[in-house]
Parts: sequence; C-alpha cells; structure tokens
Amino acid sequence: MKSGSHYHQISVADFMKNFVPQTQEQLGDELDFSIDLRKFKPNSKTGKRDEKGCYSILCNYIDRALGSEGDGNEGNEGTNDGHFVCRNVSDWPDRSLMSETKSRGEAPAWSESLDESHQGDPGPQNSPPVSETLSRTDSDLLPPRRPNTRSGTERIDLAVFRVRGESGEKRRLPWAHSVKVKDDRQGEYATQNSYAYTLMGLEVKVKGDAWGKTASEFLPDTGIGSDFRGQVCEYVAEILARQHRTFFFTVSVYQTTARLMRWDRLGVIVSEPIDLEAEPKKFYEFFFRLRKATNVQLGFDPTATLISIDEYTDSHPSIVAVTEAITSLPRAASRIKPYISKAFTDGSWPYYELQVSDKTDSDKTHRFLVRNSSSHSRAPTGRATKGYIAFDLETRKFRFLKDSWRPDSPDVHPELEVYEKFGSVDPPIPCLATVCCGGDVFHLIGGERVKQATRTQEWIPLYHSRIHTRIVLNEVGLPLKAYTNSRELCNIVSQAMLAHAGAWVDAGVLHRDISDGNIVIYINYDDPTPTTTGLLIDWDLCKYRTELGNKSQRSRSGTWRFLSAALLNYPLKPNELADDLEAFYHVLSLFALRYHDHGMSTDDLKDILQSVFYAYKFDRGHWIGSAAKYRRMASGELPCELNGSSPFGEILRDMAHIIQQHYKSLHKTLEAFALPKTQTSGITPQMSSDPGSNQPLVQKSVVARYIDTTAAKIKRPARKPSVVAPAGERALDSHIELYAVLDDTLRDIPEENWDPKDKLPDQFALINWSSKRPLDYSDGGNTSKRSRTTASGTGNGHVPPLGLPRRSVHVDANPDA
Repeated sequence: MKSGSHYHQISVADFMKNFVPQTQEQLGDELDFSIDLRKFKPNSKTGKRDEKGCYSILCNYIDRALGSEGDGNEGNEGTNDGHFVCRNVSDWPDRSLMSETKSRGEAPAWSESLDESHQGDPGPQNSPPVSETLSRTDSDLLPPRRPNTRSGTERIDLAVFRVRGESGEKRRLPWAHSVKVKDDRQGEYATQNSYAYTLMGLEVKVKGDAWGKTASEFLPDTGIGSDFRGQVCEYVAEILARQHRTFFFTVSVYQTTARLMRWDRLGVIVSEPIDLEAEPKKFYEFFFRLRKATNVQLGFDPTATLISIDEYTDSHPSIVAVTEAITSLPRAASRIKPYISKAFTDGSWPYYELQVSDKTDSDKTHRFLVRNSSSHSRAPTGRATKGYIAFDLETRKFRFLKDSWRPDSPDVHPELEVYEKFGSVDPPIPCLATVCCGGDVFHLIGGERVKQATRTQEWIPLYHSRIHTRIVLNEVGLPLKAYTNSRELCNIVSQAMLAHAGAWVDAGVLHRDISDGNIVIYINYDDPTPTTTGLLIDWDLCKYRTELGNKSQRSRSGTWRFLSAALLNYPLKPNELADDLEAFYHVLSLFALRYHDHGMSTDDLKDILQSVFYAYKFDRGHWIGSAAKYRRMASGELPCELNGSSPFGEILRDMAHIIQQHYKSLHKTLEAFALPKTQTSGITPQMSSDPGSNQPLVQKSVVARYIDTTAAKIKRPARKPSVVAPAGERALDSHIELYAVLDDTLRDIPEENWDPKDKLPDQFALINWSSKRPLDYSDGGNTSKRSRTTASGTGNGHVPPLGLPRRSVHVDANPDA
C-alpha cells in the first residue's frame, strides 16, 4: 500500500472488492480477454508511437466487456444487452463547454470560484485565485494553471456513456453526435465529448506515465508525470462540476499497463498497475462487472434528477414553470434578471431537480430546479462548492443554492449551524442572508437513510471524511463587481462590515474569508420601493470567538489576495478580528485598481498585482505572502492615487492611514509568530451602471448596536494633517475606526458630490498573463489536444496554496485546516 497525500494505492483485488459491484453473471473462461497491444508500444525500429491508434482498440475491447459490442450510437440492441458503450471523444470538444466559455468572454480559468462575482477577477499564472480554504487538502489535486488555453476545447480520450436504462430499456442518447473523422484510426467509435453525460473517463498515454509502471513508482516525481496527473484532475473536476456525483471512476492506461481509479471529494484510490499482457482478465472484469450497474453504483447522486435537453424539454412542467417565472419578473428586478435568465436559458447544459433537506425536519425535502452554476470549484477534491441561482418548485421563487462537501470535523462548523446561531440573536443582525432550507444530503442504503460521505478516508485515516451538504438562501444577490459607482460600492461594503460586526459582537463569529465574492448586492424586487443592500455571505470557514488562537496553522483559510499582510508574512499567527477588517480594505483597493481612474498603465497594474496581491513563497512547510504588501500596510502607502474629486480616494487614504497606525503597534507582537529572522527581516514595518438606484444608509440606531463611530480616535489625513495615534494603539481591534471612515464619508458628503459615472470598464481584462514556458505534449501524431503550458514550480516538491502553479500535484497536508 502506498500513499501520496490524496492519492492512495491499493491492490486490484481490494479495489474490485470495495468499489466495483458484484454481478450474477459469471466471467467464464470461454470469453476472449485478449487485447491487441501492438499499437500501445513504441515501434521497436523507429521508436514512433501511435496513441490515436489505441483508441478504437480500447473501445472495442471495453464494449465487449460491457456487453455492448456492436451497439451503435443509436443503441441498437442486436444480440447484446449491455447498458453502456465506450467512445473516442479525443478530437471533438464538448459543445456546451465551448458555448459557455464563449458567453463568458473566455474568462481565465483562475477566475472561477464560489460566485460569478469572481469571474474575470485578476490573477497571473502564479496566483491563488479562488475563494476556498487555502489548505493544501484542496490544492494538491488542482490542475495546473494554463492561462489563455481555457477555450472550452478540453476533453478526455475515451468516455463511457449510457445507452439503456437500469431496467434495460433503450434510452434517448443526448450525448451522441455525428462527427467528422479525420483518419481511419478514429473509426466507428468517434463521438462528441459530453461532460454532462460521461459516466466514466479513460486517459491513454504511450509516452510519459502519470503513475509509473510498477507499484514502487506509484507517483513518479517528474514534471511530465505530475502534469499528466494534473491533466486528469482537470477532466475529473470539469465532469464533477457538470454532474451531481458522490464519486467517479477513471482508468489510466500507459502502454501495456492500466490503473483503476475512484475519485471522491477527499482524494483518489488508485489500483496497482494491471499488466494488460499478462493479466488482461483483470481489466476485462472491471468493465464486465459494471455492465448492469445502477446509477448509484456508478456514483450518481440519487437526490439529483437529470432533465436532459431534447425535443421534450420545453414541455417539462418544471421548465415551463421557471420560464414563466422569469418572464413575470417585475421591472424592479431589472438588475438581477439577466443573471437569473443566464442561469436557466444560456447554453445547453441539462437541468437538474435537486432535493434539499428541510432545516428543521431532516425527513422532509424541498425541490429546486437548477441548470447553469454561477460558479464551481476547479479542484476535484475539497469543499467542491457549486453555487446556483435556483428555482423553488414549491413557492415559485428564485433562491440561491450552495452545494458543497464539508469536512466532518469538530473544528469546522456547518454553515447551517452558523446561520442558526445568527438566528438566535434578537433583534436580528442586519445585512445577513436568511436560510430557506438546508442540511446534509442523505440517500437510502439497504432501506436506511445514510449521509452521503467520502470513502477515501477509510484508506488514509489522517483525513476526516467529507459530508455532502446543501443550503438554500432566500436572497439572490448581484456580484459585487456589478456595483454602479464608487458610492454604491462603499455603501455595500460598509453594510457588509456592519454584518461582520454584528456576527462578531452578538454571536461571537469571525468570518475569516472576507473577499469580493462573499459580499453581494441584494435588491428586494418584491418591495414596492426596492433598495440595494450589501449582504455578507459564505460562512463556511468561520471560527467562533472561543476557538481563535488555540493553535497555529500550516495553511491559511480565505482568499489569498485579500488576506492581511500580517497573516501572509507571519505564518504562525492565528486569525483575529484585525485580519478580517484589513481584508475589507483590500476589497476596496482591488476594485479601485480594476474599475477606477488612476492613470496606471497595464504593465504597472500587472506589476502591483504580482508583487503585492499574488506573491508567494514556500518555506519550511508554510506559505508566505508578499513582503511588499506588508511594507505598504506599515507605511500607509496607497495601492493607487485616484484621479478626480471622488470621495472614494479619500476613503482609501483614510483607511490606509488607520491600518498604518495599527501596524505600528504590531511589530513586537508579531515577532512571536515569525519564522527565524532571516525569513522576516525584509518585512519589518517602517516606523517613520445605474446612478439612480436607491442606496440608503443604514440607520444610525442600528449601527450603534455594534459600532460607536463617535469613539473613533484616529484623525484621518484625507481632510486634516496626519496625527499619529497614541503609542500602542491597535486601531483594528474593533470595527470602529474603519467603519467610521465609510459611514462618516457616506453621511457627510452629499450624494450629488459623488461622481455617478466614475466606474470604468474592467482594466484587468487588458492584462496579458500568458505563460512563457510551453510544454509540447504531442506524441505519435497526437496533436489533437491543445498545446499545454506549465508554470515554474516552487523547486521544493511541495504544492502551493489553492490555485498556485505546481510542478507536483501531490503533497502531504493537514486536510482540515
């Protein structure tokens, strides 16, 4: 048995015993188990390899094992009764994925995260982009970043599809499409790739093994092997994002060896290599035992019912209902309607009806229709959060549904539990979303209701299992990037900060992932006089006040670019209130850089993003962030000087000054959390659009419950000369100082003095993040897949935080950080 972080190797016998369903049919010796392997080996004379020539051979072999030999794309029964077929999809990309990529303007892959508000957010090849925990449990199986290649043409080599229902009836085949075959090697088995309907994937290599030829070479530490594993991760992540699965099978074939793999949201169980020359029966048996497998046995979530896109779609009652609801949205919903419409009408992904537990009665469920996710995680493992604008099939209302896999750990609080904690506060905490329903997902096993959970932890006991959970919020919010002007942005962020204060003061909860994606703009369009409100959402990574400071962390929770400079530069430092408050400033700073007039060139923008917000290094088990970011916080240096007379620039200047005062009090305190001085000497602090939208301020009486703005002590340099705070003043130990900047400016400066059109087009979209290190993956004429690029690794064999480039895709890590 061998392990490599989230990869674990077991024997073929154990894999078959634990994961592959038994069948009543006998695997008789009269069957032909042989496979023609001549094309799988390099030519002994020329050394040439013919990877494409292997595809039809494998499809034919697997179809024989599945009992579907001779079944065409129309599912003709012939003399066979298999339920599945294997097809070559290597040259024909998924049309739905291509359409989606085009509609999103080919946003870089690194921009994807928990909410569509992240789409288009900047990040170079070496940046941690997504709003997930930065625990390496979520990163070591993340595919390598490949900027400017995310064209929607990604596809695996071979895919298994269903041709008959579980009872043997012939099925309509929404995945089957005629394709243009380029040469004879592609043969009769060619069809279009379809991530929405792929049951199982196969990756074939005749050059460069991802797993090694022998058991002792389980995870070869080579650049090409690591990147091939990342390639498989990419395909699996894409399929799991499009389907609702509890696990997923893949098969990796390298020349004359094959490995069986089972993926879940904790990791991958990999079989020892099967020698296809010496023991082809083992390989045949795997598919033979799946020939009549049920959807549940193949890893499909039984609480998710697929509605295929076909000629009957428009008449389906759920789709008729959502179409009518979109058409009937009132005029007040004009800002949110395009997002709702996109969620249900764009592209050609199938619809799903999802069951969600009642928040008080776990035996009761509610049904929601979903289609296009607002966002999804790019990692096959981890929380794997998917966000959907969902349609409540009972109330005919639009809601927001979040589907994720939470760690089953006492140190991690289910989000529903956190919202219940908020719900016990009276009067209610303002500017928080409210829960419609939610809870862990159950399914029936032997007549018993069992929580859907991972199984990889059975072989890697270091890890807690992950539990499948869903939560539905009543409010559907606009992404923060949809703000109309700087006044609305500052108002929305101030309200999110007020929610943060309420959670901290009344409930003792610290968010720990303040980011642009976790602040949304909510418009209650059912209100006769709708107003905009900022909501602080996504409490997955929160900690209770009583839990803070109990232990140091090897990895950070949050979104890298918004983490405080103190957290990034002092890796043993625990999270505290000040870190969250500083993150609000970074949210505003990045939007100032991205959407406002500062006169910086594209190259200057790229430099500041790389050096301040995305810089990293790995040292002795810890990820350390930008020293430049620390120097800026300690000196009060602004990210940019905004042109014009907008109060937004004054707000940034005031906030930077307050943070500077806070950092002046931190130096001796932070030294206790530093690595040896050689690692921190360079970061010692220096001691020297819709303009007419209704944007009401929160009533002062509500603010006063949590934040006494009259107690603000630090005089801000925006309107008066700088006055140094008293020695030892920790200005971010409460919300008062930073909130007072926003609140005072919004209240004191009349709305007509704000520029209603100061938001510019996205300036980050002009930055070229192209990698300069191409890696040629063509072999034996296999040039159908796009040329790939890989970023430089860390040089130490460790994997960066979620989203950073990696040379290796395996690492031992704390899974529950």
